[in-house]
Amino acid sequence: MNRLGFAIIGLGFAALTAGCGGVEGTYGDAGSMQLVLKSGGAATFSMMGEKKECTYTVDKKTTVVLDCKMPEGPMSLTLSDDGKVLQGPGGVPLKKQ
Repeated sequence: MNRLGFAIIGLGFAALTAGCGGVEGTYGDAGSMQLVLKSGGAATFSMMGEKKECTYTVDKKTTVVLDCKMPEGPMSLTLSDDGKVLQGPGGVPLKKQ
């Protein structure tokens, strides 16, 4: 597993979000994580200078399921009511930029 995989596990899958239907855009934290959700379900997740191509789906307009083909499997992120923050199980919020 590469450094990106360990970082994702270590953060408790805290950093990703995705979107079909209005969640497209760039999300990030105050540090080194960035998630870009593109139209058509494509996404790019960057952490500490490493990029990973991913896919995503939106479930019930509040959950983004991000799949970066990691051994841990897909991650579920919760989208805030106003659509400006993605929250993962590890607690690291990704704010829409």
